[in-house]
Amino acid sequence: MLDDFPELQAARKVWSSGDYMNAVIAFRAAIQAKPKNIRAAIEFARALGQQHEIAAAEGILNRAWNTAEAAGGREKIAMAQAFRGIFRQTRALEIFQNLHHDNALPAPILGEYAILLQQFGRYQDALSVIEQCVA
Repeated sequence: MLDDFPELQAARKVWSSGDYMNAVIAFRAAIQAKPKNIRAAIEFARALGQQHEIAAAEGILNRAWNTAEAAGGREKIAMAQAFRGIFRQTRALEIFQNLHHDNALPAPILGEYAILLQQFGRYQDALSVIEQCVA
């Protein structure tokens, strides 16, 4: 579900060249080519987020969520990071909380979760997660 593929590579190349308008078209084509590919949805959403098209980016991630949810932990972690990357920290925190509850967060991701908890003023929870990470 997080596999790379030629259409996505092409979209990434167009994005890297600075041709953002055509990159959006290329990312859309990549998603149409592999609609269940979470990596394509995430990369497209991040590109839109960098262009301040947050609502569109959020819509793409929301549509990809069912696929990620069925896939498992790695995909859900990537989705949480993508939501955080498009300024949807509340959604990212929700996903991280559920994964933490299921003991599905590896140590490096626990650090990201602790930072989000701290940003929401949940200092004791953040400290607890940091202690867990260190242990």
